[in-house]
Amino acid sequence: MKHQLRKSIAYAYATSSFADSLGVSDTGGYYVQQYQRLEDGSWSAPFIAQGHDVFQDPKDEDLLALFAESDGEICPHFLRLACS
Repeated sequence: MKHQLRKSIAYAYATSSFADSLGVSDTGGYYVQQYQRLEDGSWSAPFIAQGHDVFQDPKDEDLLALFAESDGEICPHFLRLACS
């Protein structure tokens, strides 16, 4: 069975629309993003995961806990970057 959700930790730059959505347009920050599998098998554009807290440190324990609790498999592109 193929997973329907993927997740990763992303950075919202202060000038981005994600930073505006997260309320950190002055500082930016790290958050959990998800992708959903579409009917044609491709993946949607990233969106902000439920429980959208923002963190200044990508290794913050609360961010990592939120990531672990979020639905979905780990995005292989994120995993490749995180492990390099």
